[in-house]
Amino acid sequence: YSGLEKAAFYYKQGTTVYDMMTEPIATLDDGTVTTVPDALEKKHFNKVFIMVGINELGNKTTPEYAEKYKENIDTIRQLEPHAVIFIMGVMHVTKAYSDSSDVFNNVNINDKNVSVAGFANGIDTFYLDMNPAVTDESGGVVADYTWDGIHLKAEYYQLWVDFLKEHGLPNDMFPELEGVEA
Repeated sequence: YSGLEKAAFYYKQGTTVYDMMTEPIATLDDGTVTTVPDALEKKHFNKVFIMVGINELGNKTTPEYAEKYKENIDTIRQLEPHAVIFIMGVMHVTKAYSDSSDVFNNVNINDKNVSVAGFANGIDTFYLDMNPAVTDESGGVVADYTWDGIHLKAEYYQLWVDFLKEHGLPNDMFPELEGVEA
């Protein structure tokens, strides 16, 4: 839904911090599906964005989550020593959804986000919290932006893309920004 045509997306619905490096989720240019480490050995990137976490909310403790996340960052850093890594905070859920769930709630999401934000060093690893782009005054995702209280409707992914344009994506992904200094 992003419209980003010059980006490579390695993903699979339900991917977690615990399996993102071992499950075949990366589709290569030739159509082969492989693991992220294998893909990063074959193709190199200047910037790597990591976005996992919503599927882990009821699974293991926050320290266990953070430990595995750090292990994954270290693996990416080893494979992509010159890349800038962006840790994407987990997107909040709507206030109504948050208030109705003991697990999938914004307090738990914030706990996970804080646990990984500290891995950013401001040099080659940064933390990005895109929640301000999609949340209301309560801190929950705007109810009209989502179809289930968790996931954005397709038309609202542009808010996320706009946030990324402002906070870390290279200008060459956006022809309309050509000639603008980063």
